[in-house]
Amino acid sequence: MIKPRTKRTKENCLESANKYETRSAWMRADPNAYAAAHKKGWIDDCCAHMKSPYVKWTREQCISIARHYKSRSSWFNGHQLSYSAAQRKGWFEDCCTHMEVKIVRWTRELCLISARKHKTKASWRSYDINAYNASYRHGWLKECSAHMVASVEKWTLESCKESALFHKTRKAWKIAEGGAYKKALNNNWLDECCSHMEVVYGKKWTKEMCIESAMQFETRKEWKSKDGSAYRAAKKFGWLNDSCTHMQNGNRKWTLQKCKESALRHQYCISWMKSDNKAYQAALNYGWLDECKKHMEKLHGKWTKDVCLTSALKWKFRTEWFENDKCAYIAAQKKGWLDECCAHMPKVKFKYTKDYCTESASHFKTLKSWESIDNSSYTQALRKGWMDDCTRHMRDMEKSHTIDSCKEAAVIYKSLDDWKEADDVTYQAALKNGWIPYCHEAIIQQSTLAWFKENS
Repeated sequence: MIKPRTKRTKENCLESANKYETRSAWMRADPNAYAAAHKKGWIDDCCAHMKSPYVKWTREQCISIARHYKSRSSWFNGHQLSYSAAQRKGWFEDCCTHMEVKIVRWTRELCLISARKHKTKASWRSYDINAYNASYRHGWLKECSAHMVASVEKWTLESCKESALFHKTRKAWKIAEGGAYKKALNNNWLDECCSHMEVVYGKKWTKEMCIESAMQFETRKEWKSKDGSAYRAAKKFGWLNDSCTHMQNGNRKWTLQKCKESALRHQYCISWMKSDNKAYQAALNYGWLDECKKHMEKLHGKWTKDVCLTSALKWKFRTEWFENDKCAYIAAQKKGWLDECCAHMPKVKFKYTKDYCTESASHFKTLKSWESIDNSSYTQALRKGWMDDCTRHMRDMEKSHTIDSCKEAAVIYKSLDDWKEADDVTYQAALKNGWIPYCHEAIIQQSTLAWFKENS
């Protein structure tokens, strides 16, 4: 049902505005008063006492913030607003005078020193891509990689061991020299080649440890989900069947007692169904469901005639009642109270008039919002050709947007995406008129003001 609108006067808007210090705070707290003041041209009078939300960047502010950072990249990552302002206004070099400029000029000697730390091109490329690219650009790659193992070499136990010695973990070895790692894995040399490496996960799994872990669980699925590392180790080394001898088979035979035990762990039927669906399905198939869920609570109270009547009285039409309180509607329908509950509702179909559709449309700013919230009025207006008259205020609203009104609407949000999602009408008006850059700058300034307030 559509609520009647209250008339806004200038006095009401002034009284509302006096409670807030900024336009954005007023707009967030009382959007109706703000919109009325803006529409009727009282916005400047209402906001005369308010502070301007915009902060103009000065050269001193940018330099002051830049001094907290040692490099340009750290300044960009730490405070992008001041970084962008300095670039935009031509103060960037002045702000960065104290910063270190790290430029490495790669020579043949530096590339050779870097290359000698690696045995293969793949290893060198993954650990020092800058040196590798420099040698490639200057034509030194063949010279720098002369000592390296060719990728077509047949890996032996000795060459795999030698390759593994350059790495501290199996993962690092696998990433840098996948060919050697794969050969060691296929020939069962992995433990021998990796004996010097660190154990990343803190312990090496043995058969006894895997069996001890498996004894805590009743099924393989439960073991895998709750102690995946032990399960994977047992599977990898071929101990899985020995570790799972005590476990039940996947095709569990459900009895009434087992279903009851499973059901007793849950307070509601829906939580039982989600947590242990197999037990629930077994109880349902064998006809034990009512007996298993005797102790459970219902998520809603019992639907009585009075409760259904109370729910129905809130709505003017059956369709509205069904859409807003489906449970009460279905309960009344099942128990034969539907006609009695709907006695106050018109029995004939509601006749949509042009005035009714216009009134409905006046509560919305966009066609999309009108269609999604009151689809019936929208459809009737579309079918009977009243759309132009019903949506005239929407077109007028689009024309009434100015660059200042778009800025004021934008500063409430943290980004352009947030603004577009929350207030698409104003965003589209700014987009059509080419005001998006100015609105974006207003958002940045508002964020800067908030940052200064927090850090002052």
